[in-house]
Amino acid sequence: MQIDTLRGIACILLVSYHVIGSTPMQGMKISTGLLREINDLFVYIRMPLFAFISGVLYGFRPIKSDYFVL
Repeated sequence: MQIDTLRGIACILLVSYHVIGSTPMQGMKISTGLLREINDLFVYIRMPLFAFISGVLYGFRPIKSDYFVL
């Protein structure tokens, strides 16, 4: 399923964010270079990607006919 591939990419992006660090003072303490540029490039994609994936997975959930509303 393609959503599993997207989930894997999102997890790799999240782990790389925490390993490299959000600032040069955190994580691997990298201030310049390719890893810092890639990490900063995906800063606006990571969380919307997780929100999109959760919405898609919620949409795949089957509707139950015995739904009870208070």
